[in-house]
Formats: sequence, C-alpha cells, structure tokens
Amino acid sequence: MPLQSPQQIEEGILELCSEDDWGSWGFWWNTSADTPKDEILELKLRFLNVITDLVAAGKLIPKHEAPNGKLIVTQYDRNKLSRELDSAYDSQPHFFWFVIE
Repeated sequence: MPLQSPQQIEEGILELCSEDDWGSWGFWWNTSADTPKDEILELKLRFLNVITDLVAAGKLIPKHEAPNGKLIVTQYDRNKLSRELDSAYDSQPHFFWFVIE
C-alpha cells in the first residue's frame, strides 16, 4: 500500500475531528495502521507537516487535558507532538488533543 499523501492525511484528520475531539495517538494509529516499518519515518514527517499546517491555518486547535479532566486550548509544539507519536502505543496521559474550529 503506498504512503498516504499529505492531502489524504489532512482529509482523515479533519474527518475524525468533525465527530469529536481526538487525541494525537488516535490520529497516528489511524494514519499509520497499514504502513510498513521502513516507511514510518517518511509518513511521520508528512503527518507532522500536515498537523503543523492545519494548526498554523487555524483549522485545528491543539488542547491538553487539565487535572480536572477538561480539555483546554494549549500552545502547539511540533517537537512534543513528534515525541508523542514515538510513544503512541505506550500509556502516557499527557498527549495533545485536537478539535476543528
């Protein structure tokens, strides 16, 4: 299966967010599910570029979970998101969440 194009990644993310807030790990699982291991790095770079562009355009709003469980708007950090993708299959509680405007 060929790597998803940036347009396919964007469409998938916006479709998921049209339903509800989504965690970064959920986007990544959905995007990378059928990708061969030797193509993951290229896909990750595309994915990060798409998220960064969507946030910069104001189409995607980054959030984090506050101690009270509510999602609040936060500053986007591409490096933090990159680290989250690397640990998407670990159980870590402080991932980015995203919602569309």
